[in-house]
Amino acid sequence: MSGPMAAQWGQQPTGNLSTLVDPNLSEVIGILHQRYQAQHIYTNIGDILLSVNPQQTIPLYGSRVGDFYRDVPSAVSQQPHIFMTACRAHRNLQIHNRDQAILLSGENGSGKTEAVKILVSQFGRLSTVTPHQGPPQSDVASLLNAAMSLLEEFGNADVGINRNSSRHGKLVDLAWDDGKLVGAEIMVWGLEKNRVMFSEPGEKNFHVFYRMLVGFDQEMLTRHKHHQSYRILEPSDGGQIYRDVSDAEENKAHYTYLREYLNTLGIEHQTFRSGRQTAGNAIFEVLSALLHLGNIHFAPDPESDAAFVANQTEVEAAADLLGVQAQDISGLFLTRFGYSGGQRMMYRRDTSGASLTRNSLVRHIYFQLFEWVVKMINNRLAPPVQYRHKSKQLKTVGILDLPGFENLRTNSLEQLHFNLAEERLQDQVTELVFRQEFYDLETDGIKVENTNFRDNSEVLDAFYDSNIGLLRLIDENSDPSPNSEMALLNDISKRHSMKSSVVKTDPTSNTFMVIHHRGQVIYNIEVLLTKNRPVSVRTFDALLEYSQKPLLHELMSTPHDRRSRRSSQADDTPDDLTLTQKHAEALRAMFRRLEGREMQHVWCIRPNMTLQPGVFDADVVARQLTAMNVVEAARIRSIGYPVRITIRDFIDRYRFVGFPLSARIDSPQGACHRVIRKAGIPDGGWQVRQRKVMLAWWHQDYLDTALERALRHVIFVQSRLRGYVARRKFHRMRRHFRADKDELSDFLEDVSDHSLRTYYACQAQSDHNTREIERQYTGRDGGRGQIRTYSDRVGRDSHYSRSGYGGQSEVYNDYIDQSLDDNTTFKQTVLHDVTSKRDLDPITWCKVICMEYDRPVGKFYVQKREIHIDGTYNPFDGDRVGIGVFRNPERSRTTETIRAYLGQGLILHHDTDGSIWAKRLSNNEVIVQGYDDPGNHSLSADVILNKGVLFSPVDFLMASL
Repeated sequence: MSGPMAAQWGQQPTGNLSTLVDPNLSEVIGILHQRYQAQHIYTNIGDILLSVNPQQTIPLYGSRVGDFYRDVPSAVSQQPHIFMTACRAHRNLQIHNRDQAILLSGENGSGKTEAVKILVSQFGRLSTVTPHQGPPQSDVASLLNAAMSLLEEFGNADVGINRNSSRHGKLVDLAWDDGKLVGAEIMVWGLEKNRVMFSEPGEKNFHVFYRMLVGFDQEMLTRHKHHQSYRILEPSDGGQIYRDVSDAEENKAHYTYLREYLNTLGIEHQTFRSGRQTAGNAIFEVLSALLHLGNIHFAPDPESDAAFVANQTEVEAAADLLGVQAQDISGLFLTRFGYSGGQRMMYRRDTSGASLTRNSLVRHIYFQLFEWVVKMINNRLAPPVQYRHKSKQLKTVGILDLPGFENLRTNSLEQLHFNLAEERLQDQVTELVFRQEFYDLETDGIKVENTNFRDNSEVLDAFYDSNIGLLRLIDENSDPSPNSEMALLNDISKRHSMKSSVVKTDPTSNTFMVIHHRGQVIYNIEVLLTKNRPVSVRTFDALLEYSQKPLLHELMSTPHDRRSRRSSQADDTPDDLTLTQKHAEALRAMFRRLEGREMQHVWCIRPNMTLQPGVFDADVVARQLTAMNVVEAARIRSIGYPVRITIRDFIDRYRFVGFPLSARIDSPQGACHRVIRKAGIPDGGWQVRQRKVMLAWWHQDYLDTALERALRHVIFVQSRLRGYVARRKFHRMRRHFRADKDELSDFLEDVSDHSLRTYYACQAQSDHNTREIERQYTGRDGGRGQIRTYSDRVGRDSHYSRSGYGGQSEVYNDYIDQSLDDNTTFKQTVLHDVTSKRDLDPITWCKVICMEYDRPVGKFYVQKREIHIDGTYNPFDGDRVGIGVFRNPERSRTTETIRAYLGQGLILHHDTDGSIWAKRLSNNEVIVQGYDDPGNHSLSADVILNKGVLFSPVDFLMASL
């Protein structure tokens, strides 16, 4: 080994058990013991990581070590470390483009919880671009570490053999986008909610209760009505809540951390809709209420044995903190409703029934609070909006941490669930490490010496068999009948004891025994069935529905469930599913999420049973190594082929290592040989068969390193090609921009010129009008000493009259409609401009174009003084034309209607002074276009003021030249 870590690691016994020639249990234990004494707690079994819990803090972590393993291309020559497992999963995620999963297995106290946090911290480092850029960890990793620490406070407890034992399972899914950690989700399973009300001797309740009790200041203690005695926190052996002063101080410090976790995740100061309370304070109000509920004591009525509350002050304290009425809580505990003879009846509970209802309410509220905390955490960890789009497919790395194997003095439902989950996980590991490998080797004709690994399939069959499975028998006998315990015992004895080698019964002690792969466990039937029975939560939710506390409404179930509660909120009918059924379904859902992922394995070992650091108990370790098939795994990793890839997938994944981008592959097997040799893998230790490529575990590191190198070359070529394409696109866009700029410049220049010409034309017109007015009003009229009126001008043709006009428009018309002399410069300029631009003959005064749907269908030129245009089919004869004569193959019903609408049409008349008049003959309106743009059209004021409408029988002056 070389690099900055060499001095720290030193020379130690082999760090890879797969290099042993013929491994045995004694040899493996000796190697692990020597490495443990040197604080080398990690050992490889090929690609499997073996971790021995040091029971203390050791200097194997931090940014320096994490960055070192981040840059290591292969684990072959390096000391084993859990950071390398994270790096391998991250690299496989990017190179193989497949979701990853890391499975942590081990019994209670083996260090799985801490391993999850260590993995998350390394994934945070891997999320940055380079080791020298960005923060040491991503924001998501920091939030996730705070989230898992918060879940430890609510979901972990001191169980004697492990002071921070996870009492729930979790799957931490990390969401990645192009190698960057962008979000996470935590899926929890199987919270041991019965612990809220009862814990075994030597064990404690969940951490959060002890944190807050010693962390509250005097004001909080008074507000929450706290005192020094709580039944659910006091040890069953009569001891103190805290072991000693240092234990109390440690819990007080953790309370500060707890509030910091809530603040980091945005929960502490989160407000509800009412805005009256923050979530941080509301959480501790609910927890304080649970302490008071747990203190409620019931006593029997001497006359009826019906229960009554012996300490009403605790009920009132809990009711105040929950925001409900005290009599509602008492009524829930002391009475129940049912039906008899079709009528609804109320029954009084005895002390046992009242206590069970109280316990169920406390467990229900705490479980709902735990689920709500998980929901708030996942809302905070969710990927940003830009990553949640359906087209954005994020990759995931899952870290599975299930509760470890347990064997206590009294084992009941929780231990059965935890141990069954551990069996499922072990079966998953056995399938991946042993069964699949032997099947693939046998299918491809490779003979490997048989390895006698321990298979736990018989244990799973004993639980999950559809006919005689233990889970089915437990559910069938969970009804509260007096003989249910004996019936279950008889069913197990009849269907299992005589047939199964893993299930035994003991009628004398009302127990049954299961020989798990980690050891035999005796389960108490009475306690197990009591905890498994369905509990009605409708009445609990009906109580909380009327709470004045907003958090209690947040803890309610879905709206659908809320509607069903309203319909039968006083009915004590239990829920349909037992606790075992709920846990089994949730466990199946968790394992379904792992299907199709590439797996990494971390096997955790507990070195002793006394929590002492530095103590390596060979017997304890040997039991765990045997249960986990460590020796068999070392042997199969030594002689087998743990990496088995189909030939097609191998070529698709690694073809760039041995072939150019455009190469054609004719022989798949030959191509696989070439890729393997190009990657620098020596001959021997690998095979290319008909179906799959068989490789040793370290061969994949070589291939992935070679692929990364080849991909860098591919990326280099692609970057150059993309740069070339981008430059061409840029030059093309620049040419278009310059052309558009020139066109725009020409257009603006034309607009400027046209504006100037229009201005000069208007100025000339204004000067002309001024002279005409002066001539009319001063008598300068060629010898006639009177003012020339409008009627004088139009008197030459009495057919066109101006009747109906008056006011200012008449005077205004007098300004603009006077004739111009033929030799006027203005007229000559306008005439030249029109004829040159419109390609008209000077004697042609009108060009008529017939349009349909903005498409011209006909045109003609008018040279006579007058033209009649109508909707008939008359061809153009110089004096009259009908627009129906123009042919249009695409003419529709709409355009035909418009032709008929025109009717008798209109007459256009051209005066000798250049003015153009229009007379409407049809009863329908005719619009003169251009009335809204007088700057570009020479129109009379009447046309403009009437918005282009020709009113029959009045004539309008349309243009004047």
